[in-house]
Amino acid sequence: GESKREDVGIYYWSRKALDILETAVREAPSGTTTVPILGTPNYLDTEYLRRFQWAGIWAEGKKCHTNKVPCHTDLERHFADFLDGADDVIRYFKNERFGFSITYYENKRPRQYYPDFIVAVRESENQEVYYLAETKGEMRHSTKLKKEAAELWCEKMSGTSFGRWKYILVPQSKFEKAMATGVRSFREMLGSV
Repeated sequence: GESKREDVGIYYWSRKALDILETAVREAPSGTTTVPILGTPNYLDTEYLRRFQWAGIWAEGKKCHTNKVPCHTDLERHFADFLDGADDVIRYFKNERFGFSITYYENKRPRQYYPDFIVAVRESENQEVYYLAETKGEMRHSTKLKKEAAELWCEKMSGTSFGRWKYILVPQSKFEKAMATGVRSFREMLGSV
């Protein structure tokens, strides 16, 4: 179809309205009860992830939603291999082209953060916990902001019927040290990073 000049304005003003709404929610007075806004189940279902080609490096993905895990770095590939071998990891997915993001703020402007992995971990015989896992080779100023936003998101999601959620930041140096000492489970990894 044809685009109209007004279409650009609609997008611009809808983004402005969304930014104002997000800022108002974030700056709500303490004690205010927040209610997470969840996407439809279709949005959160990897069944709807379209097939895509990946020219970069990849891991095998034995416990992943795809048979090959697209990775941007060797660190991501080694972490995926670790997840495949960890006995307490039930399943995981690499958030590549899935579109799952968390809003964080940098200089009062909303930004989107796409965590690297979502991992389902067996915490006890009948209980699993979901982790947003971020591998990081280089720490930047925005890393702290993203971490805080992800921890807040996990806290809010844990208050819903969608299970318990936690966040883990996996710095490369600590991950490599953990692998060198023979860490074999996700629980051991949590104690090492």
